[in-house]
Amino acid sequence: DEQAKLAIRLDRTQEIQIGPREYFPSVRRLISDVYDRIWIDYSPYTALKMIKEHVGQWDTSRRSNRREEVVLCRMRLGHTRYTHSFLIDRELPPDCVRCRCPLTVHHILIECQLYTAERQPLLDICHDQGLPFRIKTLLGDEHLEIINDVMRYVKQCGLFKRL
Repeated sequence: DEQAKLAIRLDRTQEIQIGPREYFPSVRRLISDVYDRIWIDYSPYTALKMIKEHVGQWDTSRRSNRREEVVLCRMRLGHTRYTHSFLIDRELPPDCVRCRCPLTVHHILIECQLYTAERQPLLDICHDQGLPFRIKTLLGDEHLEIINDVMRYVKQCGLFKRL
């Protein structure tokens, strides 16, 4: 402590040169930590927050097909043309033709009785791997192979071009 107090009184300062390689990674980490705390404290429980608990890159969003990447992003956000075009068209929100409930990405992937047969492979994959069948498992970043199966499911249902 005494040495620290003496150092404060010195008139000499020494500049230390650091380059961007040393500086930027720590700044990026600090910014990421701030965004992560903001995201965690963000109170509205959105569709995206149900899937992604922390800020960061999506490893599974690098699809070989750009259209698949767009559809995956829209499903993760919970806002697709099929489920939210009513906002632009100034109409009432659509209901599922079979279930008579609001049409959402969650409903299409998890609940809709219209796609029960097409959904069975997804259920089997989750069961075989011991994973819960929920939106976070299907659209989250942990299981690349399941996202491939979700894309197949959406295509089999005839919804890929509508999303």
